[in-house]
Amino acid sequence: MKHGIAAWINEKSAYSFDQDLIEYGLACLVRYAAFGVITILVAVFLKLVPQTVLFLGLYSIQRNMTGGFHFKGAVICCITSVLFVLAGAAILALIPVGPVFCFIVTGVIGLIYSRYAPVIDQGKIAFSSEEVVHIRIKIMRIYLILAFSCLVFYGFGLTVFVRGIIVSMLANGLTLLMGKISNAS
Repeated sequence: MKHGIAAWINEKSAYSFDQDLIEYGLACLVRYAAFGVITILVAVFLKLVPQTVLFLGLYSIQRNMTGGFHFKGAVICCITSVLFVLAGAAILALIPVGPVFCFIVTGVIGLIYSRYAPVIDQGKIAFSSEEVVHIRIKIMRIYLILAFSCLVFYGFGLTVFVRGIIVSMLANGLTLLMGKISNAS
């Protein structure tokens, strides 16, 4: 089926694309759509929709830039990702939001980001050292925006957003460390 869709896209497009690239993109789209639908359905059942949307939005911004741990199979990846996101959403209410705790967490995560990001899957993409530096600068900009946002949200008493940022940073830091360990072995 994806062969036919890819051929149709190529036929209708003003540009010529590599058939394998279109098929890969379609496979990714199906995986992401399945992940999104499953996550939201389970979040509705658990009554965690706002927390899930907040966590997933903040986590996705970071994860797309930094990389992290990857499972080998699509099914196990989808299942663990759904559980990971729902766990992050459920933890939101449990995280303290005092300024000292926020300062410590953002400081530690900043160190992790500056040292270990980006995690690049071995054998998939090869970046030059110059490209890695450019990516790392983007990552640190996002980190600084999120850390500053913590201060602003805290100042306005919007602690749910502070919790969202802190939990998403902790979760992303964890996947960064797991990805580095996995790539090292």
